[in-house]
Amino acid sequence: MKHTLAFLTALMLVPSAALIAESSSDTAWQVLGGPEKEKGEAVQIVEGTGENLEALVAGRRGTVMRRFQETPLPATLTFRFQSSYDPKAREVPTELFGTGDFRIFVGTRVRAEGKTELGDYEGFQFRVFPHLNESPERVKTGDESHTATSLWIRYIDPKRRLDGKGLPHTGLLSDAAQNRNKQKGIHNAGWARVALLEGGFGLKNAHEAVVTIRLTHQAMSIEANGKTFAYPFGPEECRISKIDSLAIAHTNTSRGYQTYRVYALQAASKTK
Repeated sequence: MKHTLAFLTALMLVPSAALIAESSSDTAWQVLGGPEKEKGEAVQIVEGTGENLEALVAGRRGTVMRRFQETPLPATLTFRFQSSYDPKAREVPTELFGTGDFRIFVGTRVRAEGKTELGDYEGFQFRVFPHLNESPERVKTGDESHTATSLWIRYIDPKRRLDGKGLPHTGLLSDAAQNRNKQKGIHNAGWARVALLEGGFGLKNAHEAVVTIRLTHQAMSIEANGKTFAYPFGPEECRISKIDSLAIAHTNTSRGYQTYRVYALQAASKTK
């Protein structure tokens, strides 16, 4: 199987819940509060204007987001990505631990009835390992299961519109929002994993790569460093017709990441 990944980061806190500016080609990156605020220190944005993002993530967790001009499907999103890590980290990023070092969301806000704030967003998630090379889909350490690159859709199941208590989901990518603990069989804040794939992008420490995300009405894919991870949609799995938002979450401090950069971000619609 092939593989892919990419990311970004930032230094600047937005203390209130999920403040997202309206669509603009030069909207600044923001650190999300509310349901996306993780325990501990939040990621910090060093640079976060326009198409460029540099984030400080050493010992920090959190989600950053920016809006861009509405782009109809089929669409291609590209950016240059670079991440650096401490090679003496407890869980070095070249080996498989966790369920993705970064969570990348691409989608749009649909403002559907019964959903609020970040719960209004529908789209696609790529959980990627930038520096992991070859690996199986899943590795077990004691009772803990680690999974390699995975692709997700939100929402493909109407039951996932509400949490196990019958309340609308309000978050997006954080641990708290995605709710690792099932309630009445419903979990992950409206997300459904549709593909689990082997390995990661295999980037060297601080190595720059071009990340390409392709979305059509038939498939989703992410590509970097010559590796591609893709999933062909089933009937009615693609629920949106445009994209205008990009979010990236860094949730695990044991991996030793120091910084990450996303720059030269571009979104284009292919009309053919």
